Amino acid sequence: MNDNETPNVPPEQPLAPPQPQPVAPPVAPPPGMRITDITRVAPRPVGSVPVVTPAPVVVPDTQPLPDYVAQLQEEAEASASLADTIKTIFWGSVNWVAAPLLIVFILHNFVFQAYHVDGSSMAPTLHTADYMIVSKVDNTIAMLTGKAYVPRRHQVVVFAYPKDPSLIFIKRVTAIPGERVVVKDGTITIYNAENPNGFSPDDDSFVRAATFTEGDVDEVVPEGSVFVVGDNRLPSGSFDSREWGMLPSNDIIGNAVIRLLPLDGFRLFNRIPGVVNGLY
Repeated sequence: MNDNETPNVPPEQPLAPPQPQPVAPPVAPPPGMRITDITRVAPRPVGSVPVVTPAPVVVPDTQPLPDYVAQLQEEAEASASLADTIKTIFWGSVNWVAAPLLIVFILHNFVFQAYHVDGSSMAPTLHTADYMIVSKVDNTIAMLTGKAYVPRRHQVVVFAYPKDPSLIFIKRVTAIPGERVVVKDGTITIYNAENPNGFSPDDDSFVRAATFTEGDVDEVVPEGSVFVVGDNRLPSGSFDSREWGMLPSNDIIGNAVIRLLPLDGFRLFNRIPGVVNGLY
């Protein structure tokens, strides 16, 4: 084709108008169903999303307390500290005081007790103002084992006077349960299974103030009792079983074991013949 030639242009075709799209008829909802305009509802996320409530934030109060509040707090702390100190001191004192008192109580009531002699009924063995230790061990053992306490013959015992327990006496055991004791013609004679013909309890194991013993007695010592006599056998020298009868073992407090005072009179009691180194 020559550049001078006019190009052959095809004629313009008329544009066809756009055809309208067919609109589907609305679908009727089932009975009882509510229709919501979806154009006004926000899209709902898939799944359940928990709502988290933020925890409250505690901001420390940096404001200084008023003077009177601070003073009250200081007084309260000081009072609590003082109460703790008092409590510590109190219980410490209780421990320091109660423990020794408990030990003293046990020793005094169940082990031994000290006595001063007042009188001459045990002369020449004991005298007024002598200071001695009385053992309660045998009595305590008998009490714990449920047995009757029966002291040995010749033991020096301390006891409450049966007819007036406020009076404390000290005498020597002469006869024990089951024995027949006879005081006659100035002598004491004991009859038992080992000595059916009788024997004198006044042997060389102790010293008497007189060899003649006043009295008129002929009795059998019952169970739970003993017959006691003072070492002072002078007329009216001793108030004992020859006058007021048998001594119940329950009234016996203990038996003398040591005389501490006077110092030049220190001695051990109740060294009974046949018993080696016995403190009874």
